[in-house]
Amino acid sequence: SGRYLLTLINDILDLSRIEAGRRDIVEEPTHVQDCMDHAKNMLVGRATEKTIDIVVSAPANLPKVLCDYRALNQIAINLLTNAVKFTPENGKVTITARVVPDGRMAVIVSDNGPGIPKTEQQQLLRAFSRGSHATKLAIEGAGLGLPIVKGLMDVHGGTLEIVSET
Repeated sequence: SGRYLLTLINDILDLSRIEAGRRDIVEEPTHVQDCMDHAKNMLVGRATEKTIDIVVSAPANLPKVLCDYRALNQIAINLLTNAVKFTPENGKVTITARVVPDGRMAVIVSDNGPGIPKTEQQQLLRAFSRGSHATKLAIEGAGLGLPIVKGLMDVHGGTLEIVSET
């Protein structure tokens, strides 16, 4: 309970700094693979409890990106956390990085969970919004993960795109 409350408080503070334009970023050359591996290591215990396999995939020649390492870690952790939360037992979560044709870096998280209904996708980018699956399945969370990811992507000049089969 203490860890959950501390995480919640830190998330609220991070989101407040982002929304106030006070989230300073310190850009440095970063291996995206390192952030993906760190996120996997943070969530492997939770994934193991549900018998979920987390796969990290990136080409060996993936270039470094200029970004805030802490922010990229937070993005990867938040996206993987959501994927693990909503993926059913014996499921699979994959985080992939690749360079897309226009030269930007794409980090893609995919899972075999229920998906996000199209009608809820924009709503879930607002703080404290929870989707119907979270409510129906009583999955814990405050609705801050995706808004933080979107805010950190905005600060970096990137984008967050939600693609779901639901």
